[in-house]
Amino acid sequence: MIWLTWRLHRTETLLGTALLTIIGLFLTITGLRMTSAYREMGIASCFTGTQADTVFTCLPLSSAFFNRFGQLDSMVAWLNFLPVVLAMLLATPLLNEFEHGSFRMTWTQSITRARWVAYRIGAVMVMALLLGLLWRTVMTWWMGPFSAQRGRMEADYFSFQGTVPIAYMLVSVALVLAAGAILRRTIPALAAALVVYLPLRLGIEFKLRPHYREPLTAIELADGVRAGSTTGVGLHDWVVTSGWVDQLGNRLTETDILRLCPPDGGAPNPAGLDACIRARGLLRYEEYQPADRFWQFQLIETAIYLSLAAGLIALTVWWITRKLA
Repeated sequence: MIWLTWRLHRTETLLGTALLTIIGLFLTITGLRMTSAYREMGIASCFTGTQADTVFTCLPLSSAFFNRFGQLDSMVAWLNFLPVVLAMLLATPLLNEFEHGSFRMTWTQSITRARWVAYRIGAVMVMALLLGLLWRTVMTWWMGPFSAQRGRMEADYFSFQGTVPIAYMLVSVALVLAAGAILRRTIPALAAALVVYLPLRLGIEFKLRPHYREPLTAIELADGVRAGSTTGVGLHDWVVTSGWVDQLGNRLTETDILRLCPPDGGAPNPAGLDACIRARGLLRYEEYQPADRFWQFQLIETAIYLSLAAGLIALTVWWITRKLA
């Protein structure tokens, strides 16, 4: 059964491995260039001082680094779709069996339904786990120079490191398998999985992740002097939201700011706006998640996706044994 499972999935598995190899070569070449520049520019040892030293000494170097390699950072963001693409490749042979009903012939042999389901779905999930682990390892290394300067809590850096890349792979495969078992058509199932995957990722990233824990708040005067905040926002912290408050602590919208400090002659005047804000005693606030919550957030999000994956696999097994039998 193991040999048969490998034979049925070997083409797609090799295609997925080849895709990862090509992407890995690109990441290796560019990653070595970035790592070399990161050290030669002195950035690697720059961020070890105080935050004040970092602001005045390291940020110009960091800006030069991002001007040079920032385009690569933006390009790699598209690889957020890679887990679902690999999942489609890994699951396609099983989806074809759902569509053509060829699994029923296997059930007439000495293979029981439970054993067939365990081997076929288990094999796909194990392959997804291994590819996810490989993918996570490569991306953690490649993201090193970027996350060392901006932290790991930002959306793209967070999504490519830690345990969540593996969870993305597993939930993607589970989603494709569930769609294939229910729809019993390969192409519609792949399309449905892609349509569901994107809003799922975006919803969790932008709606749930900022609130895994209550964010901290830092309040500053218009000139950047902190006023009453327990801690300041660090360079590696994730600013969730920011804005202005009055002296009573009431949050102000952009409309409120323009009403209090209308533009001169209808045209924006940044200098006049700053002077008006200082004159009215308005305070700048930032809600943020500290950088030291990275692993807490990783484990929370991983648990969410693994729970979804387990539920989808359970649905797939139930559908195969109850509805397709």
